Amino acid sequence: SSDLTALAMQICSNIAKGGSAIFFSLEMHRRLLKQRLYSLESETPINDLWRITPSKKANIDARFNSYNLYIDDTNGLDINSLMNRAMAFHKQKRLDIVVVDYIQIVGTQSMRSKSEEVGIVAEKLKTLAKELKCPVLALAQMSRAVESRQVHNKKDSRPMMSDLADSSALEKWSDCVIFMQRPFLINRERP
Repeated sequence: SSDLTALAMQICSNIAKGGSAIFFSLEMHRRLLKQRLYSLESETPINDLWRITPSKKANIDARFNSYNLYIDDTNGLDINSLMNRAMAFHKQKRLDIVVVDYIQIVGTQSMRSKSEEVGIVAEKLKTLAKELKCPVLALAQMSRAVESRQVHNKKDSRPMMSDLADSSALEKWSDCVIFMQRPFLINRERP
């Protein structure tokens, strides 16, 4: 979801202000991610970015240039290439966080089921976090089951571990699983 990507970008940019961060975007182009950052930094809705004055844009650019934030938007990146890039960047500037958006589209170069591939990627990301001694934040898609769940004859779209798409291995290899939820949607759905 774009909201999840925006949250991850905000976390990454906040860490990059005083540390070093790498953001692997396998779905969205670097230009679009930078637009999100401009929106966050300027507190301007993304559709109104054209209203930012040249001086404010220059100020934001100067701040971005002072951050140690690297965005890798390589299409079709497999887990081994991702790990190699993160380790190479870590040798140049010690990383404080690695973000992967999103885990289900990271390839493994194997001919396994999607669920098995996601498990392999999750395990390797756990290994990467240990090797780099920094957190790896891996965004994940939710299954559509959450949209149709009923509890006591009422729609209940609060996320659960079983809602993670493609693999229960995410739960196994994660130190922490955090769900993003929009309560206003849930409250609107409930009578």
